[in-house]
This record gives sequence, C-alpha cells and structure tokens, in this order.
Amino acid sequence: MPPQLQSQNQSGPRVLQGDLSTLSPALREFVEANVTLCQPDSLHICDGSDEENRAILTQLEEQGMIKKLAKYENCWLARTDPRDVARVESKTVIVTREQRDTVPTPQDGGVSQLGRWMSLEEFDKAMNQRFPGC
Repeated sequence: MPPQLQSQNQSGPRVLQGDLSTLSPALREFVEANVTLCQPDSLHICDGSDEENRAILTQLEEQGMIKKLAKYENCWLARTDPRDVARVESKTVIVTREQRDTVPTPQDGGVSQLGRWMSLEEFDKAMNQRFPGC
C-alpha cells in the first residue's frame, strides 16, 4: 500500500479543491501512489461540475492555452506545442505480464521494431529510478 498523503501542515501537497475522503479506496490509493511519484506542490480533485468546467476553461483561455471557436457551442481549439516530439517506435515501451502478448519477437532473435517490452516489475523500477518527482 502506498504511503498516505500528508496533511497540509506537513510536507505533502496542498489540496486546492476537493476532499480525498470522498474518493473510493481504490481511487484514493491511485492518487496517493502518484502523488508520491510526482511530488506535486498542490492537488485539485475534480468534481465534474459545470462551474468547475467553466473555471478551468476560463483559466486555460486566459493563459492562451485554448481559444474559443465562435462557430459552434462549447468548441475550443487547443494546439500542440511545436517543440513537442512525436512518439518514436524504438523509444516506446509496452508493459504487459507476458512479452508474447504484445511485441512480436523477430525470428533471428533481434530487437523488435514495434517497441520495447517490459515486465510490470521492470517498469515500476525504471519509473521510480528515472522519474522521482516527475
């Protein structure tokens, strides 16, 4: 079980909106595990309300991340940053219990061109080593 989120008075993230106690045990465990991995400064738990949706859209528009399109109701334009790099097959990691479920193994025993396979355990270890605090 992942470590518990610390209260706002300790070194854990501030909960800006929402209440962790309202989440299901499985969802709370997921949030706690990813807070441990990513180490965010704050946490916003979405409630899915129309008010929250409007506030988020307004904030994104003010930051220039999205643009309202007038032709259609509730239609927004969001562009990808041109500096973003597209996915590269040779850098793609596919995680499953069994390698044979996903990545075909070349007959000559070489490296697959469709991606690299990792076990769940290897992936967890690599994530924790490579991305402490994201």
